[in-house]
Order: sequence, then C-alpha cells, then structure tokens
Amino acid sequence: MFIASRAGLEALAEEVAAKRHLDMQMEPARSLMAGGAGSGVDWDRWDKLLRTPMSCKVPELKSACKEMGEMVSGTKPELVVRLLAHFGLPDGRRCPVPLRLWLALRQERNSYARPSPRNNTQIALALKDLSEAGDHTAAGALGCSALLTFRRLLARAYGDTAGLMAAHRACLPRLAEIRAERARRAEEERRAFEEQRRRRAEEQRQILQERWQQAYRRQQELHELRAAAGQGQVGRAGAELSQQVQ
Repeated sequence: MFIASRAGLEALAEEVAAKRHLDMQMEPARSLMAGGAGSGVDWDRWDKLLRTPMSCKVPELKSACKEMGEMVSGTKPELVVRLLAHFGLPDGRRCPVPLRLWLALRQERNSYARPSPRNNTQIALALKDLSEAGDHTAAGALGCSALLTFRRLLARAYGDTAGLMAAHRACLPRLAEIRAERARRAEEERRAFEEQRRRRAEEQRQILQERWQQAYRRQQELHELRAAAGQGQVGRAGAELSQQVQ
C-alpha cells in the first residue's frame, strides 16, 4: 500500500510539471527558477533537501538557504528548520510529498488565482459573458478568491474546460439579444434624459423671461410714477406763481 501510494504521488508530481500547474512567478517557485540560472529546476536535488534534509551535508543546506535568500549561519538543524520554513513546512517537518506537488497544493490554497487575463484570458472572458447572460454560477466563480473553490464551482457546473466553453457558445445568441436589449434601453434612457433636460431648460428660460418681463413692467411703472410726480410738482409751482402775480 505504501509503495503504491508513493508511486501515485510521484506520478502526480510528474503531471504537475507536464501540465504546468505551477506558477513559476510565485514564491518560492520564482526563487527556485532564479537558483537554476534559467536552466530549470533540479527537482531531485530539492526533493532530497526537503524530504530528507538531515541526510544532506551542511554546505548543501547553506547553498540552498543562500539561493532562497535565507541566512546561511547556524547549525545544521537550524539550517534545516530555516529551509523548511521557507517552503511553508512549519516546526521542522519534512516535505511529505514531492516538492512539485507540494508547491502546487500550496498554490491551490493561496488566494492568487482569480480568473483574470493574468491567468487564463479565454476562461475569464467566457465567465464574464456567462455572468452577463445571467449565469449565477459564472458570477459566483468570478467572485472566488481561492483557486480550489473556483475549480470546484466550475467542475460542478460545467464538468471541465470543454463544458465551460460549450456553455459559453450556447449563451452567445442569448447574450447578443441581451446586449441589443440593453443598448435599446440605454438609448431610450438617453433620449428621455435629453428630453427631460430640454424641458427643464425651456422651463428655466420661461421663468427667466417672466422675471425679466416683471422687472421691466416694474421699471415702467416706476418711470410713470416718477413722471406723474414731476408733472404734479410743476403744476403746483405754476399755481403758486399765478397766485403771487395776482
């Protein structure tokens, strides 16, 4: 049983590398690539360092710590604990599976893999279209922050990537109708808004015109009152002058 399990894990680790399940731009995979100087990762070497670290010599452990940017001072147990902790193995526990598989499992639990153009543009666009067409599963998947939950949702709803693409193709005619209807409503709303704005402008213009007319009438009335008052004063002065002459 143990031999079969070990063989299964080794085969799974090979699949991780073959199907590129590792994001080599994430830590600590990026440090592994940098340590390989562009020639790839020596997985056998790192499996030995992390799965049987006490069998390694101190210079090997120091070299590995240096490649990972860790301190190289200290005793052998300290170097081992430091190196294991760098790969997320607490309390000096050895890596229980091949390193490739361990890194892939850590990525599954990390919240880095939202469906975005950085990861898979085709899947991201398909999910956006499905969500726009009213697919609640696609909308929920777009909101996932963990890759494991994201994959579970897609597997339960669509089976695999081919199923997702088939659902996307099936929704395209409905999506075209939805977009056309949305565009029609947007145009109607735009026209209604323009009409409302025109009416408000016309009402404002009428209000201003009425105010101007009222102000003009008051000005005319005031002018007439002043003219009448002036004529009255002239009349009184003439009457007084006539009385004085008599």
